[in-house]
Amino acid sequence: MLLSKGVTVVSLLMSAFCLNVEVQAETVSLSFRPIHQTSGVGALVEVDIIASSDGMVDQPVVAIDAILQWDPDYLELIGVDNSNADYNWFVADFLNDPDGINDDLTDGDALFTALAQAGNPAMVPPPPGHIITTVQFLALQPTMVTTLSYVETMGTYGRTRVLYEPGGEITGDISAVAEIAICPLPGCSSDLDHDCDVDQSDLGILLSAYLDNDSGDINGDGITDQVDLGILLSEYGTICF
Repeated sequence: MLLSKGVTVVSLLMSAFCLNVEVQAETVSLSFRPIHQTSGVGALVEVDIIASSDGMVDQPVVAIDAILQWDPDYLELIGVDNSNADYNWFVADFLNDPDGINDDLTDGDALFTALAQAGNPAMVPPPPGHIITTVQFLALQPTMVTTLSYVETMGTYGRTRVLYEPGGEITGDISAVAEIAICPLPGCSSDLDHDCDVDQSDLGILLSAYLDNDSGDINGDGITDQVDLGILLSEYGTICF
């Protein structure tokens, strides 16, 4: 879906939204899930954009702009898949923009925009938050690690930001980084240290994160648990080359 040059998210929202909600202006942070994964050359790489309220209650959100940056030598942007999103956005895609960030989607940066349904904001909960969309890449060549990150600003108008009403910004932390290891053959999902094999080092990472954080989250559900341990043990000893 394309917007004419000069049309910004804020100007579109000013004409499209009229909300009668009592807004609790908690900041909303953007992150990625999974934060570590291993893939193989020629394979599909999928990373969820996650939004989460930094307060104790759900936060109404009417729009999100996210400037994404990656290394085009290793990842080729395919697009987004909104089928797993936790909210039915009016639009969620790489639109054209006044700064021309999206004129070339193969150059390693792109502006993703999500606009809520008019009068029906997305209610973003505290962590683990909501899936906004799933960004899809093609893995191009082997590397021990390449990253996907957010960029604060780009050009004159491009910004990574979260809006709770037209003009009302509540952007929280955007420092998250997703790390992708690309092996010559289809990668091992349990390769947590990104060295293209599954061994005691990966098991140690998982056990240290067990039921505590998502450092050992293999299946992408936001927690390190027995499911992830089972996957790792089934791949233990695998060489991913």
